[in-house]
Amino acid sequence: MEPSEIHIVLNANSLISDLLKYNEELIIQKLTELNKNFNRLKNPVLRKVLAKRVSVAQACRITGCSLNEFFDVLKPLGFKAAHEAVEVDRLPLSLAASFNKIIDLDVRPILAAGNDPLKMILTTAAGLKNGEVLKVINTFEPVPLINLLENKGYRSFIDIAGPELVNTYFLKKEAQPDELIMDISELSVEADGLTELMKAYQLHIMDVRPFQMPKPMTMILDKLETLKTTEALYVRHRKVPVHLLPVLKERGFDFRVMETAEAVILFIYRP
Repeated sequence: MEPSEIHIVLNANSLISDLLKYNEELIIQKLTELNKNFNRLKNPVLRKVLAKRVSVAQACRITGCSLNEFFDVLKPLGFKAAHEAVEVDRLPLSLAASFNKIIDLDVRPILAAGNDPLKMILTTAAGLKNGEVLKVINTFEPVPLINLLENKGYRSFIDIAGPELVNTYFLKKEAQPDELIMDISELSVEADGLTELMKAYQLHIMDVRPFQMPKPMTMILDKLETLKTTEALYVRHRKVPVHLLPVLKERGFDFRVMETAEAVILFIYRP
């Protein structure tokens, strides 16, 4: 199909495969001119693995370009953006080093040979024991794999170690508690006497930033059901959970909210 015949509206959730079906060679060429990381789409194995599972927003996150740049490079081909682009938050770095054992799986040679490492990754992940973490070493963020394993009951964390080195950590959710008991000195929180208030409780730490709504809300509420009167919940959130706050009041909890450069801190306790 010629570029002039393309009339499609893009948004952040459009799949890469939806774009490629119009003029695969030309679109890959234009995207590669935007960012060399899109050159991976020339690899038939990667294209098969990624294109049908990765959205425009996820592709931009993987390659390190902005959504606006992505939309702009495709405009001459007849594509239009449905709305102004909104950047997607990156997953936080895992605290995987604190676990019993990290199992390294470098899939770069497998992909370079034109093979799909998915079966090997799934087999290795299925064999994880309590306290073990699978570290998949790659050159990009494996969004389809993250989505697949999350649906199978795993948590994932990304460590961007370099321009061509991405470490993705996977662990079974039951292998790590939802919270980590930490000393108050490690939290470095100072706001309206919050530090002193936290000293009166045993703290349970939760990081819900990797999850999409409504999962953070349900995770927090589930944990609060088991919280003792001497315990409090310290939550790292991506934004102020405005729908959660009135529910906390209804259930007899009080809370403090503080925004930092890395997260919104939500401290929940029984007064």
